[in-house]
Amino acid sequence: MAKVPSGYALQLALGPLDSLVSAMRLARNHEYQLMLRMVQRLHEAGQVWPAGESLPARLAWGAHTPTDRTTVLADVTAGYAAGVFSLDTAVRLLQEAGYPIDDVAGEVERIQKRAFDQAARLADATGDNAAVRAYLGLPTQCRRCLQCR
Repeated sequence: MAKVPSGYALQLALGPLDSLVSAMRLARNHEYQLMLRMVQRLHEAGQVWPAGESLPARLAWGAHTPTDRTTVLADVTAGYAAGVFSLDTAVRLLQEAGYPIDDVAGEVERIQKRAFDQAARLADATGDNAAVRAYLGLPTQCRRCLQCR
């Protein structure tokens, strides 16, 4: 690939490709939904899933052009710190950018288990130690255990 002066020049050069790929994906969106519904029904017929109404499903496409993971990380970090993104959305954006995150919910849970500053703010705001223990994923304790210490 030829040298590109900047990431913006690359984005401008790939702009027509982005719109073409988006149009092609939009034109086939209905077929993809039908395909996923067919897969669900085949699983129901094979008794892998319980029979019932098909769940709505859609394909989530990854980036088809090179992405600047450092920029995505900076944007997600700034957005989460500013309160624009929830933690779930921030982790999902990182996963879509190509970071090795297998399970978004599990990753959020692992992050919250180490979020001692947010837990301290939760304790200050509510005064509820049970809520803080639940936030950190710690087991609950009875009053007697707290008095025994």
